Amino acid sequence: NIIDKFAFSNNVTGTDVGNLTVARRQVCSQSSSTHGYTTGGTAPPNTNICDKFAYASDGDATDVGDNTLLRSACAGMNSTTHGFTAGGTTDPTHRNEIDKFSFASNNNATDVGDLTQARTGTQGASSVTHGYVMSGYIASPAGLTKRIDKFAFATNNNSTNIGDVATAGHSGGSCTSSVTHGYLCGGPNNNAGYGHTILRTSFSTDGDAVDTLQDLTHWMQSPGGCQE
Repeated sequence: NIIDKFAFSNNVTGTDVGNLTVARRQVCSQSSSTHGYTTGGTAPPNTNICDKFAYASDGDATDVGDNTLLRSACAGMNSTTHGFTAGGTTDPTHRNEIDKFSFASNNNATDVGDLTQARTGTQGASSVTHGYVMSGYIASPAGLTKRIDKFAFATNNNSTNIGDVATAGHSGGSCTSSVTHGYLCGGPNNNAGYGHTILRTSFSTDGDAVDTLQDLTHWMQSPGGCQE
């Protein structure tokens, strides 16, 4: 349940600044300009909790609402005004629902659309206007998916399939976002071991993600990701 904080301005060890309301793993995360959010996850069992904690002051998170589902291993994304949670699992069912909650008010999330595939272990990236859900595990046919879904933050609609990642897999990888691209790194690759490739999808043009031809320093499962 630990919340760690570390400075961007210097290279120092993180400090424990508070606790989530429930200890859990395989959570989704979202960020507003003032607060961090942790949604879903499994203790086990799965939870629907949306925890919120302030950036300006150290302290414990508070439970400010619920997701529409008790789920884990989902994708987290955010616009400037809302957080989004998509996909994941309610054990054993893979999910396609896209949940949306407001940063301005502490309320429950609402179901605003569906992914084109129900999937778990998926990853999310955020542009200024859209959310992207990449890769993951699907139930039928059972295995890893290459699909990239995209949905608009401004309208409550289903996602569309805009392309594929370069290789099937990367479930449990790490997604990060720049101003122009989303990046998918690491994760299992076709059940043949852990991955180390870095894939990139464009926010300005729909299409397949491409291999950046740059690799992580290690083969990794479930790595974390941060961006400037």
